[in-house]
Amino acid sequence: MNLNNLKIGQRLALGFGALLALTALMFAAAFMQLISNAQSSKAAEEYDRHAALVAQWTAHTELNITRTLAIAKATGLPQVEAHFGPLMKETSAKISEIQKELESAVTSEKGKALMAEVGEKRKVYLDLRKELMALVKNADPLAAESLLNAKVLPAAQSYLGAMNDVLKHENELAAKQAQEVADGLARGKIILGTLLVAALALGGLMAWTIARSVAAPVQDAVRAAETIASGDLTQRIDSARRDELGDLLRSIGRMQESLRTLVGQVRSSTDNIGTASAEIASGNQDLSARTEQTASN
Repeated sequence: MNLNNLKIGQRLALGFGALLALTALMFAAAFMQLISNAQSSKAAEEYDRHAALVAQWTAHTELNITRTLAIAKATGLPQVEAHFGPLMKETSAKISEIQKELESAVTSEKGKALMAEVGEKRKVYLDLRKELMALVKNADPLAAESLLNAKVLPAAQSYLGAMNDVLKHENELAAKQAQEVADGLARGKIILGTLLVAALALGGLMAWTIARSVAAPVQDAVRAAETIASGDLTQRIDSARRDELGDLLRSIGRMQESLRTLVGQVRSSTDNIGTASAEIASGNQDLSARTEQTASN
């Protein structure tokens, strides 16, 4: 694109338009990055919430395991089971609520698989605990002790291990999202910095180009006017520009041509007047000579 063929207003509009476009691009990039960071932050918060629920689940489970141990060790003391039994049921109800909430909240395929494994191991543990409680009620301490050590405690450890796997997975997802937020911020800084440098460079280039495209023909017009003012009408003034400055130069050129024609006409008239004056002077001399000759006769 030849700027000399554009009007000055169009050039200014082009320059400001380019800067506005880059500014809009900067705002768009920043806005999109903010949306991305907000989504990543929200996801990280959700994974942290999942991890907190798993931690609560683990704490409740460990509490009930401790109560189960106390009841099993106190076989033959019904008051112990009477005290801890209702508390265990209440805690188990809370665990069931947490399990239900997590099963609906966890969406990753691995997370769902881990939750299914926890559910299966919880069921195994609860079935064994129920069997243990029956032995306690029957006041069979040896059988209760054997079941506790051989099956209940290993099942409890397996159950807790499965929950720990879920906790680890959710923490990993939260950390990954947090890293994505950090990476997004770093990436956003680079993008915005690059666009800012580009905007400054483009602004400087456009300002220099537009100023140069205006200043040069203005200087040509000034020189042409000064040359005409000095009396020199022989310079060649022309411009192929299609803008206002090109019109100005062509107008100065036409003015010079008009002045040249006018000066030529004035010179021609002056020459004619000089010739007529010479003829009049010659006629006056002839008349004077004849007058003197007549007087002498």
